[in-house]
Formats: sequence, structure tokens, C-alpha cells
Amino acid sequence: SLDHCESVKIAGASYPISLGAIVAKRWEGVTFPPTIKVRPWTEHPTVRVHYFTQSHEGNTAFWKTNKGIKFIAKVCDFLAAKEPTLGFWAANNVVEPLLIGRLNGNPISPKSAGLNEYDDETSCALIYSSKALDGDKPAKALFDITDEEIFRAREEEDILQFVMRGAIRRRDFDGDYDIYLYSKRQAEL
Repeated sequence: SLDHCESVKIAGASYPISLGAIVAKRWEGVTFPPTIKVRPWTEHPTVRVHYFTQSHEGNTAFWKTNKGIKFIAKVCDFLAAKEPTLGFWAANNVVEPLLIGRLNGNPISPKSAGLNEYDDETSCALIYSSKALDGDKPAKALFDITDEEIFRAREEEDILQFVMRGAIRRRDFDGDYDIYLYSKRQAEL
């Protein structure tokens, strides 16, 4: 549909790692001369990233099992005790009912890019997974997309956008900020 265009400009946070950009880069004749805009911070907050497991990655299949439910209950008990003033949180649909009423803070969507209303909050929790699905098989085959690329474009980008909804999005924030994620892999991001 863009064959008649000489050029197209796309603006978006982290667009070069999105699935749309990955597909476009694999089309013959498409190039991306990215322009990166950096917004320097004027202060240097202390950011602590916590995680709950290094032995496995979270996923909805596990969280639906008795073992997974018990694990999430322990995560929830820890968060409720450790972060009684938790600013905001999100979880997959299968996990969210286990957290509602047990965690303080505002539940928001894991895909919360662009929200500014939580920029006074100094802690957040994301108990979340967004990996490749069976429905991705046609696109993976057609465009040679890997599970790792899907993981990066979905889950990792959602994490980055989510944690940046809090006080650390403000360039003048100079306090403490605590982030709680499910796995060590997520935390190392």
C-alpha cells in the first residue's frame, strides 16, 4: 500500500526493535536511517530492580498450575509486606485476580506506554509475560521472525514502557525508585 510513496517517516519509542520494524527491515529496498532523541536527566535517582525467580521464566501456562498459583501467592505476600505503599502494578490476566485486593497501589495495564498520571509514584510491580504464541507461527515463517525477537519486541518493551510510568520518567527526580519484576532475566534488562 506504500509503493507509491517515495519515503515514509515513522515516529515511536523503541520502534527499531518492534515487530513492525523487524518485518519492514526484511523487505527488499526498505532502509531505516534512525534518528535517536536522547532526553538527558538533570538528577540521578537510585533505582533498585528486584526479582522473584531465576530458576524459570514466567508464563500463563505455569501460573495456571497449583505450583504457579502458590508461587504467585508468595510473590503477592512479599509485595504486600515489603511495599505497603506500592505505587502501581500490573499482571497477566491469569495472575491479576490473585493480586487484586492484596496489593496496594493502582492496577494498570501492562501495556501502559504514554501514561503520565503515575509520575509521582516511586515503586511499581509487573508480574507479567508476553512471549511468542501459536498465533505468531505464520508471521514467524513468512518473515523469519524468531521467538527471541518476539520476546524483545513484546515483553521487554512492555517492561521498559511500564517502569517508566513512575517518578523516574521525570528528569528532575532524585529519589529512590523500586521496580519489582518476576524473573532475573527481566530484571537484568
